[in-house]
Amino acid sequence: MALSAKECRGGLLWSFGLALGLATAALATGDPGVAWAEPTQTADSGASDRAEPAARARLTRSARTPPSLAGLAAHGNLSAPKASATSAPPGPMSAAAESPLSWAALSTLRQGRGRTAETTAPTAARSADRKLSRSPVFSRTVLELPDSTTGSVRGSVFATGPRLTYRATTSTLGTVSITRKGVFTYTPTATAMHAAAGPGGSATTDTVTITVRGLWGGTSTTTVTVPISPRNSAPTAVVSVGSPDALTGVVTGAVNATDADHDPLTYSTPDTTAKGSVILSAAGSFTYTPTTAARDDAAAPNATPAERQDTFTVTVDDAHGGTAAVAVTVAIRPSSTPPPTEPPTDPPTDPPTGPPPTDPPTEPPTDPGSTGRMAVGINLENVVDWSPAWTFTDAFKASRPWISQTFNPQTWAVTWDDSLAPTLDLDTDGNVTSLKTWTQNGVAMKQYAGTLMFRGLGGDYAGGTYHAEWDGTGVVTFGFDAVVTSSGKTAEGRNFAELAVSPTDNGIYMRIEETDPTDPVRDFNVWMPDYNGQSFRGQRWEPGASFSPFHPLFLARLAPFTALRFMGMQETNTSDIVTWEQRRDSSDIRQGSGSEGTPSEPVVNGMSVEYMVQLANELNADPWFNMPYQADDNFVRNFATYVTQNLEPGRTVYVEWANEVWNFGWGFEASQWVADKAKAAGLDPDYGQWIVAGQEAKRDMDIWSQVFADQSNLDLVRVAAGWAAVDWVTNQVLENMGGSFDAIAIAPYITPTDAQRAGYTSSTTVDKVIADTRTNVATSVQWTNNHELLAQQWSARLGRPIDLVAYEGGPHLDGRGAVYQNAFYAATNDARMGDVYGDYLRALDAAGLDLFMDFQFTGQAGAAPWGDFAKLHRMDESLATAYRYNAVVSAANGSLWSA
Repeated sequence: MALSAKECRGGLLWSFGLALGLATAALATGDPGVAWAEPTQTADSGASDRAEPAARARLTRSARTPPSLAGLAAHGNLSAPKASATSAPPGPMSAAAESPLSWAALSTLRQGRGRTAETTAPTAARSADRKLSRSPVFSRTVLELPDSTTGSVRGSVFATGPRLTYRATTSTLGTVSITRKGVFTYTPTATAMHAAAGPGGSATTDTVTITVRGLWGGTSTTTVTVPISPRNSAPTAVVSVGSPDALTGVVTGAVNATDADHDPLTYSTPDTTAKGSVILSAAGSFTYTPTTAARDDAAAPNATPAERQDTFTVTVDDAHGGTAAVAVTVAIRPSSTPPPTEPPTDPPTDPPTGPPPTDPPTEPPTDPGSTGRMAVGINLENVVDWSPAWTFTDAFKASRPWISQTFNPQTWAVTWDDSLAPTLDLDTDGNVTSLKTWTQNGVAMKQYAGTLMFRGLGGDYAGGTYHAEWDGTGVVTFGFDAVVTSSGKTAEGRNFAELAVSPTDNGIYMRIEETDPTDPVRDFNVWMPDYNGQSFRGQRWEPGASFSPFHPLFLARLAPFTALRFMGMQETNTSDIVTWEQRRDSSDIRQGSGSEGTPSEPVVNGMSVEYMVQLANELNADPWFNMPYQADDNFVRNFATYVTQNLEPGRTVYVEWANEVWNFGWGFEASQWVADKAKAAGLDPDYGQWIVAGQEAKRDMDIWSQVFADQSNLDLVRVAAGWAAVDWVTNQVLENMGGSFDAIAIAPYITPTDAQRAGYTSSTTVDKVIADTRTNVATSVQWTNNHELLAQQWSARLGRPIDLVAYEGGPHLDGRGAVYQNAFYAATNDARMGDVYGDYLRALDAAGLDLFMDFQFTGQAGAAPWGDFAKLHRMDESLATAYRYNAVVSAANGSLWSA
């Protein structure tokens, strides 16, 4: 049917309106399935816009405010379609779907009226395709350096084309935003930056994909590679260092490190140091072992602080470029507590400058000889956990002072660094009253209290079943050589644990892990295994008890000696006692000595007078006590009073002030104390210290005399100790004692001379050492003769007998860390040394010595720089090979004189 011109015009207008509405709507909204960074933005116009036909410009302007279909209908161009309640929202319209209609209408409009859509549509479609195929083109990209704080990277992309919009995407390693100008900001995640710092840097870059869309719907995409700045927090670390083991010198500790990034940490350190070796665990704990040479150097009396420590570095690495270097300083423990320094080989020809000795009496001295009547006693070893002596039936009495330990519940590590851990709270008897908790590097740490028994003896102590008991509420554990086989409550309500002990060098370890402050675990006993059918279980000794606190074998092997010198057990050389209140009494849970203590128990003042008097009473032996060099008058008076009231009648009491005040060797504190007092008093430096020593000794001796004046059951011998090699020094002390002495004491040791040692090598034989020691018996005899003459001179001056005694003596084979040290140790324990010892004792008796106190009863086995003085290395040692012990015992029981 032919259409009229009016109808044609109406249809054309309807077609044009529909096409224009649909086209502009599509261009304005874009694809609804894509999220654009700024869907309404447009790029700046440029040369590309000016080159477009005017028709595109007109379309572009109309596209800015696209009319809706309803709007067109309102203008009479198109009837608005009726809304349907059931119709679905319009879906996306593709360019292919909208082009045939919209561009046909536009083409018809451009070619003038009267031309039909059917004849012009193909041309219009081709024109539209050309427009759509002109996508934006990226020209360049600019990147800035990453932000030093956040790691963000800012950049710009440049593209050609009208009315541009941008979209940017990236991976999960970061986030990106982009502005309508094409300026983007990429921010990596903290995880990505930390990964970039990791091994190999495998994730040091990321990509940002940017898509630009032009006016006609065409798009272009470019990929920008952006750097990821590495970020890492280096680990932080602190070190905890324990105290050296008293026997081995081994130091344990730990480097505790944390990492803010929670990276796994590795620890490294050189295996060897300048003075030792280090074993480092994967968790940062270390074990440092000093060399023998380093310990020997540290043992020298003139060793510097630098010679008594070593350093190494532990490096903590987080594998992300972060490290922490921790300097570790460890103390080097001297090889052993040195015995008295060797006296000069030969006495000086002329005495030091100073007042000459007092003129001898006009009458000649009597014959000094008294062959066959020299009494023999012995020095007792310090009560320490590394002593082989079975002093007590209760091994805890000789245990180490409490060690404050740190427990890390995160790593389950227990460190022995008592210098860094909090000090333990103790009562007056030495019991732990509470345990502390604290936060360290974010971890709630716990305090333990540990102690050791029979440590470092190579297993030379009694094995078998030990029985432990204690009071209170808490958690107590045992370890090292001890295995708990049963535990529970006794009939009396005490806690108990049966311990199966297999002796090794480790010893017995006991630890308090928890304690109730209102009912703390306390009053520990660890009774030794039954001996010859005798059980010690439940024997909690106090003065007046019907049983002995001392082990039967300890008593049996001390029984031959007529006198016991308690210098070591009293911790005389390093005693801190000033007042009576500072002393250890019989109620203390320990009766140990030892020169160092621990930070929680820094003052270790030796065995109580109650135990010493008990031992002398049980053995019917004469006790020899040493007064602490700083003790006040009240202490001295109370000590003497207890002795007079509790020592069995018929005994002789020897009392001495301090010990070896002439000896400035390591550990002899009284000598420096005396020298300091003399200097402060402005006395002559050549002999001022002997004036002070004599005055201090007189003060104590006078107090003992006053206490003993009102009784007749006990004899008192006030001892004035001197220097065996230099009788002038001895006499200077005597001159300042005002006659308050009854005996002169020296230490006539025998040893190879320095001249002989100078010829020794690593090939020096035991035969050579023994032969040289024997030749020097004559020197010791000469020292004894000199002092016997001095004793007789003073006897004449005072009008009463003055005895000559030896406070110490015996072979002094101190290897001093030299290449011949092992030869010295072997010679000391050779059977022929027993023979030398016998000849030596006979010679001293012939020289006029009244009492010889051997040094010493027990001690650890093994070569040491300061020699081996022990007569027994193990309490149950076979006497068949205890040659020096047998020699001293033969003198003590008189068989040596008859032989």
